[in-house]
Amino acid sequence: MPARRDIDPTEMPAAVLRQVAIIDQVDGRFRYRLIGTGMVRDLGRDFTGGWVGSYGNSPAHAAAVIAIYGRVFDSARPVFATAEHRTLKGVIESNSRLALPLSEDGLNVNMAILTRVARFNRKLGASTDWLKDAPGKLCSVIDVATTEQLEKHCLEWIGHCRSNTTSSTHPEAHSIGA
Repeated sequence: MPARRDIDPTEMPAAVLRQVAIIDQVDGRFRYRLIGTGMVRDLGRDFTGGWVGSYGNSPAHAAAVIAIYGRVFDSARPVFATAEHRTLKGVIESNSRLALPLSEDGLNVNMAILTRVARFNRKLGASTDWLKDAPGKLCSVIDVATTEQLEKHCLEWIGHCRSNTTSSTHPEAHSIGA
């Protein structure tokens, strides 16, 4: 496992860097240590410094997201997950996230780096706190063993998003890739 110091943000394309977050564990809880500007825009709020699962209207979805990070920290393995949120106006936001473990000593996970990519079935205007009123559901959680496996799951997710698209997708989704 790489350590946080092994990751040089200047080596990441800007479109990817905007979709990156760092998660750490404090007193048995997971905290957003850093959230990229693209994720802030997509989520309608900056969660930097906040607790994973402390925001939203579905305790079950919050528990499922917390469990993703618990899985990464406990297994020291990458996890790929997909989820959906439905806004009050019926707009569906599909998202995928890849959480990768980081370790200062090479054995114990002390952080996770996350990338989150969102696609919308219609143009969703930027609005603060839209996620609070959008029930979420976790669609899949997959332990990642190889890059080939990750690529397969990403392509399946993109196919799912395209089949559910009724008009335009989120503009960043095309430039970020999956």
